[in-house]
Amino acid sequence: MNVIFHPEVNKDIEEAKAWYGKRFVDDFWTNIRRIQKFPYIYQKLDGDVRRCVMRDFPYNILYLVEDNIQILVLRHQKRDPEYGRDRY
Repeated sequence: MNVIFHPEVNKDIEEAKAWYGKRFVDDFWTNIRRIQKFPYIYQKLDGDVRRCVMRDFPYNILYLVEDNIQILVLRHQKRDPEYGRDRY
C-alpha cells in the first residue's frame, strides 16, 4: 500500500530531527514501514484516524487507511492533543 504524507508532516519531522537528530529520522522510517506492512494493527484514535506510538521517542504518528496510507501528523506526546487536528 502506498504512503502519502500531509505536506506539514515534513515540518513536524524537521522539528523533531533538530532536537533528537538522525536517530529519530531512522526510527520514524522504521515505524512508517511497520505501518505500511500492518496498517490495521494500531488503535483508532479519532474516527478512522489511527495512532502509532513510536517506541524510542515520545511521538505519535497519526494516519488514515483508505486507498493509500495517509500520514497526517507527527505529534509529540506532550503537545496539545489538538495539534494537527485540522489535517483530518
